[in-house]
Amino acid sequence: MYSVMIQFVLGNHDDINNTSLNIGVEVLPPVKTTSMNNNLVACLDNNEIDKAEIKFSKSNISQMLVLLKNIVEDNFTTIAYMKRLDGRLDKIEKAIRDMTYGRNNVSQLDDDFLTLFPIPNIDSLKNIEEKIKNDEEFKLKLNNLVMSIDGTDVKNFVKRTAIRLISNDLSSKCSWYGHKNNFKLQNLGIINIMKEISKHYFKNTDIVFETNIKERFRHGAQRVQRDNKNHD
Repeated sequence: MYSVMIQFVLGNHDDINNTSLNIGVEVLPPVKTTSMNNNLVACLDNNEIDKAEIKFSKSNISQMLVLLKNIVEDNFTTIAYMKRLDGRLDKIEKAIRDMTYGRNNVSQLDDDFLTLFPIPNIDSLKNIEEKIKNDEEFKLKLNNLVMSIDGTDVKNFVKRTAIRLISNDLSSKCSWYGHKNNFKLQNLGIINIMKEISKHYFKNTDIVFETNIKERFRHGAQRVQRDNKNHD
């Protein structure tokens, strides 16, 4: 049997030489391997390979299965522990955010500050922007105010915050890129504060926030018209 297998693997050189592929490729002369073939077959026939070395006993296989089972169980235990740690870290992160942004200090917002909002016009918006850049205490108060507004999701947060901070009349004069002589919102400090707090709360990306804020200001003129009809 081994002789047949070796003959099948090494092939018959006479057959190779007599085979024509008809594609113009020169066939190289065969390598003389008669002695090598004979030696290999002799080794196999004499059982010189210790078959015991390539066999696993049933007990070894059982031990390996037990070991693999223990590894899998340990992995599940580790994953469950990491999830608990991750949950605790989320709580710690939230507590730090609340301390940083002052959610627990909303009551410290004074009346003079609160009367600045909603911002009525572009001049007032420019003044607010100057305060955000140059007055850390004012910026912290604004953070506190935005944190106190909150929302159920990004869209709801953007809507509630925009209503609280920016009047409908001012909204009708603003747009994200400032097209059509509108006031540009894209790089404003007040918008950046809204975006960062939104990302902290809802884990949304910049694109998600920007999509919602653009949509909000896109309909500013319509809200003004609706307000005017209600006053008539």
